[in-house]
Amino acid sequence: MHYGRATLLGALRSLTAKAGLRGSLASAESTVVRLTGDQITGEPDRRGGATRSR
Repeated sequence: MHYGRATLLGALRSLTAKAGLRGSLASAESTVVRLTGDQITGEPDRRGGATRSR
């Protein structure tokens, strides 16, 4: 699942660059999308989500 997610988000980043969205703002948006994807897909197995305090 990790490689598939990276491939999908990499393709999304390349499409935004091809559309002309480049620079620090586009890079920041890509980072937010990547980290959000990590949080969403990592939550079911508790590897990518926030840790719980006990």
